[in-house]
Amino acid sequence: MQPAKALREQIASLVRDYHRAQFSTRTFVPGTDLVHYAGRVFDDEELCNLVDASLDFFLTANRYADRFEADFSEYLGVADALPRPRDAQARCPD
Repeated sequence: MQPAKALREQIASLVRDYHRAQFSTRTFVPGTDLVHYAGRVFDDEELCNLVDASLDFFLTANRYADRFEADFSEYLGVADALPRPRDAQARCPD
C-alpha cells in the first residue's frame, strides 16, 4: 500500500489531468461570447485545493482557512483577521 503523501500526489496529478480534459478546451471569443460575470472561473490549482481539502475531510475551516487568515491579516497590516459568514451581521450584533 502506498503512503498517504504519494497517494495525494497521484490524486493531484489526476485532478490536473481531469481539469485539462474537462475545462481547458473552453474558449472565449471577444465580441461574440457573453461575459458571465458571476460564472465559475477556476484553474487546476483551485480544483486541486478543493480535492485536497476534501481528503482531510474538513467540511468547514481547515488549514486553507488558517493560511487565508494569516495572509489576509498580513495584507491588512493587523495582528489577526477572522472572517465571518456574510449573513452573520443579521445574527451577531456588533
